[in-house]
Amino acid sequence: MITVTFGPHSIAAVGHADTAPAGQDLVCAAVSTLFYALHMGLEAIGGVDVEISRLRPGEGHIEAHNTTREADGMFTMVKTALSGLAESFPDAIQIK
Repeated sequence: MITVTFGPHSIAAVGHADTAPAGQDLVCAAVSTLFYALHMGLEAIGGVDVEISRLRPGEGHIEAHNTTREADGMFTMVKTALSGLAESFPDAIQIK
């Protein structure tokens, strides 16, 4: 199971969805895609300090400082998408 934790300007995930064999798990791929999209989007915004303490298989943590409205919108989009995935796959993703 993937456990996701949200902060005001941070998001963390740990674990694996285990809905398919490694390399074929679409739930894990969706979570990874959202994390990488958030990372790249935040990096593209000028003036936002992005702290990536972990971003590897089974673990991810992104935190932003000096956020903008645009950055806040990106976090909201990712939080909304992950919450939707958790509703669709309650045995694979848990939101804390």
